[in-house]
Amino acid sequence: MKLKSFIVTFGSFVGTTGMLYLFGHLFTIPWLMFHHEYTVNGSGFFISVGSLVPLPIGLIVCFLAEKIYVYKFR
Repeated sequence: MKLKSFIVTFGSFVGTTGMLYLFGHLFTIPWLMFHHEYTVNGSGFFISVGSLVPLPIGLIVCFLAEKIYVYKFR
C-alpha cells in the first residue's frame, strides 16, 4: 500500500507540475514558464530562475490525490 500511495502521490506531483510548465510554454504564460539562465564571464556571475508557481500547485494536487487514494482504498 505504501509503494502504491507513493507512486500515485509522486506521479500526480510530476504530472501536474509538468503540465503547468508545458501550458506555460505553449501559451506563453509568464507565471507558468520556467526560464533558467546561468552566466559566468571572468569575474561576473549571473543566475536567473523562472516561475516557481507550478511547484506549490503540484504539491497541493499531490496532497489531495494521496488523501483521495487512501480514502478510496479503505
